[in-house]
Amino acid sequence: ETDGRVRCCPALSGRYVVVGCMDGKVNAIDREAESLVWAFETDDEILASPAIAGEVVYAGSKDGALYALSLESGEELWRYATSYAVYSSPATAEQMIVLGMQYYDVVAFVGQEFKPGALT
Repeated sequence: ETDGRVRCCPALSGRYVVVGCMDGKVNAIDREAESLVWAFETDDEILASPAIAGEVVYAGSKDGALYALSLESGEELWRYATSYAVYSSPATAEQMIVLGMQYYDVVAFVGQEFKPGALT
């Protein structure tokens, strides 16, 4: 159970269910123990589903940021400040993250570690 309402689909990876909530938190729940493993708090609602690629969770927030979090610990690896609130789920494929934002903007991150800076 989470503290905030959920308006998006969870992301699944191995033992974790990861979901964004309207209270601004990204929550990782252990599927077997059915208990909260970690929660990461953003500055506004999360309305789109997070994505998992390898050991990293990507989540966009209405606060205008894309977050990269450790799947194991919930530690923030990096964040990218976008121009607008993030309403779409990040898509990941072959060394790329694509993110749609309010007002039809699209950002693509390219590189082996999906770090911001290699934008197209």
